[in-house]
Amino acid sequence: MLQELVPGVKGSVPFPRYFIRSGRNVFFLADDLATGEEWWGVPARELD
Repeated sequence: MLQELVPGVKGSVPFPRYFIRSGRNVFFLADDLATGEEWWGVPARELD
């Protein structure tokens, strides 16, 4: 499932915990609620 993490940016992790902005890119940390495993992700494009 794709969920909009921040306006215009989609990722495959459904439950973002928080975001880290690095320049024009946003990284996010999310939990897989089924296993408790943490997932790091990077959006498909840079933010404006």
